[in-house]
Amino acid sequence: MARTVLRGDRRSNAAVLPDTGYNAALLSARLGAERVTTVEVDPGVAAAARRSLKAALGRAPAVVTGDGAQGCRAAAPYDRTIATCSVHDVPRAWIEQTAPGGIIVLPWGTTLRNGVLLRLTVDEGPEGPVASGPVVDDAAFMWMRAQAPPRDVMAVARAGGETHDSRTGLDPHVLGDDDAWFAAGVLVPGCQWATGQGPDGAWTLWLADAAGGSWASVDYEPDAREYDVRQHGPRRLWTELEAAHTWWTEAGRPARTRFGLTVAAAAQHVWLDDPGTVVRAR
Repeated sequence: MARTVLRGDRRSNAAVLPDTGYNAALLSARLGAERVTTVEVDPGVAAAARRSLKAALGRAPAVVTGDGAQGCRAAAPYDRTIATCSVHDVPRAWIEQTAPGGIIVLPWGTTLRNGVLLRLTVDEGPEGPVASGPVVDDAAFMWMRAQAPPRDVMAVARAGGETHDSRTGLDPHVLGDDDAWFAAGVLVPGCQWATGQGPDGAWTLWLADAAGGSWASVDYEPDAREYDVRQHGPRRLWTELEAAHTWWTEAGRPARTRFGLTVAAAAQHVWLDDPGTVVRAR
């Protein structure tokens, strides 16, 4: 959806995708419905938003039924683009439809952790517009439908198969730290998790890569110093996660707000402290 926001002492257009009407109503009340456009993929939700906005405001903003990932080119360019669903791969249309110097605010996540709030600024690049900026806060939103990870983590593990068994000295509780979990999500792409409870405080951490069929389990026992690990498939997910935790520790245990994202025409990459310090590119 496109919203209008205040920029300096003047009003300017912005885009927000998708929305049920609530965010558009707030912006319309503040800035004027004529400067607000909202995009919603579900026709029923979009129709309800039109009715609610009309009833609440008298003059509703433009409500477009369509794929939010494609933006709304008809009203572009925007000075602000605001997403109200989480993504991992930032849609190119959002960047191309935001004016140079404009800002994109979006919830962003990995398959391990959803999510954080990014504030990207659009600038011209040698191969087209580039958006770059830091993690500014936490923001857990539902995933954009096309980017939602598979939900049944345990289905991968239930498939079984030959395992590589070992032991680890890394207590899986350590990864309950939100900053450690964020770094692990960046460095171990495509990995999801689940837990299973056992007797007397015992529990199991399950990891799975639905795309490749790999899985791993770590059995936690109270007062233990080492824990049983099983891994299956082409990826050693626990080994990757241990390596990610080691990197995070050696980097000084950085908070997630020290990370940022740059999205160019060909790829996007996560960085630490400075866009030139790439943590992971894809």
